[in-house]
Amino acid sequence: MYRRKSTPSWILRFTGVLWIKISRLVDSQRIPVAIEVNPGSGCMAWAFAFAFASGQGRSQETALDDLRAGVGFAAAWMQTNGLKWDFDGGSLETNPESQFEVVERVESDGELAVGDTTGLFDWDKHALSSTDLDKIGRFLQASRGALLESAAAAPEGIEGVAETLRHVAQAEWWYASRIPGSPADRLAPDASQDPLALLDECRSMLLENPDQRRCFLEMNDVYECDGELWTPRKVFRRALWHELYHLKQLMRLGHERAYDSRASAG
Repeated sequence: MYRRKSTPSWILRFTGVLWIKISRLVDSQRIPVAIEVNPGSGCMAWAFAFAFASGQGRSQETALDDLRAGVGFAAAWMQTNGLKWDFDGGSLETNPESQFEVVERVESDGELAVGDTTGLFDWDKHALSSTDLDKIGRFLQASRGALLESAAAAPEGIEGVAETLRHVAQAEWWYASRIPGSPADRLAPDASQDPLALLDECRSMLLENPDQRRCFLEMNDVYECDGELWTPRKVFRRALWHELYHLKQLMRLGHERAYDSRASAG
């Protein structure tokens, strides 16, 4: 199932330093963007500094156009929750309306379907520190709070809410299980339990289990699992991105149903 990639540690350190230098060289009034390209299904554009906001399109241009809305949502969400992006020794204080600057391009073999992505970026290859985990934990705590608030605010009887919560939970465990030998890799959660209980169990597997946390800190390497490359950082990038993706989905669902209800009453 797993195959450890024998990437020399000096290469990982070099790419990490290079990413930091590139990010700092970019005009402070521009937003650094990474592009994930799949020749058969288009592009994804990523703005990591805005909570891994992404956009998708058939070309780089359309992906960047789509990314603009994602950056706007993430900027507002971060401001509301008092979150600040200060990874890798620097903080990005950039207006979400600023121009984009492409600083990295990677090719992806996987299908760039909506809600899925397989690319491995330089950001993913940095070693995780305990401080990084605490910072990521604050983002994940805020995203979970928003997700549950949106689920609770959904009109009574609305379909799909419980299924979305269950899906988010199981995906979070799946991401954590990508690191070989970790507790999440060895033990799957009880998927039959209540969605809220499942969310709690899977979040514990991802972030709160001491043994899982130790694995993330000690196994800072590139691993291949089921044909996809993973690192501890990529696990958390995908987990936060995925939860925010479904948060927006629940928000749209609630707004649409509320509008339909008002229209029917009128």
